[in-house]
Amino acid sequence: MPRIFFAIDLPEKVRENLAQLQLKIPHDPGAVKLVEKDNFHLTLLFCGEVTEANLVRQLRQAAAVAKSFPPFTAGIGGVGVFPSPARPRVFWAGIREGREDIIRLAAALSRTLGVAPGQHYSPHLTLGRVRQGKRASSGNFLEQTDFFAGAFAVDRFFCLESTLTRRGPVYQKRETFMLGGREAKQ
Repeated sequence: MPRIFFAIDLPEKVRENLAQLQLKIPHDPGAVKLVEKDNFHLTLLFCGEVTEANLVRQLRQAAAVAKSFPPFTAGIGGVGVFPSPARPRVFWAGIREGREDIIRLAAALSRTLGVAPGQHYSPHLTLGRVRQGKRASSGNFLEQTDFFAGAFAVDRFFCLESTLTRRGPVYQKRETFMLGGREAKQ
């Protein structure tokens, strides 16, 4: 069964700025698995493994959600860690602009698809995860309060299939959903 999630993609310049920010994550070699630049995305809803029949239904429902949302602008900036600075497990960049729009879009997907987000949804971009059994320090990473990766127009989101490999996840776009009922540009 495919492992599915819905996400917003990022422009190349924002990806490059996030990759530069990753260099400021303090860690011992092997302690933190950094997200590859090409895998940066803003998750809206993780559905997990779904049957092909359920996927067809979810894609149809996601298209209806997309039509009901107008495009908006998002800005990526600020940094943080989960769960706490004393014991970080995830290093992330935050949302400075469009946060409420992203939350509303994620909630509409969750409600329409009937998939609970699993925990309180807090939009962020994961930069790296501390590996199982390892420890890392937040060090001076949290001092990057002025970090701003850039702003961009959000006029679409994607359904992605995630395949887990020993080297990390591999993502494949299954479908594109244009906000406001616009046609996708090829």
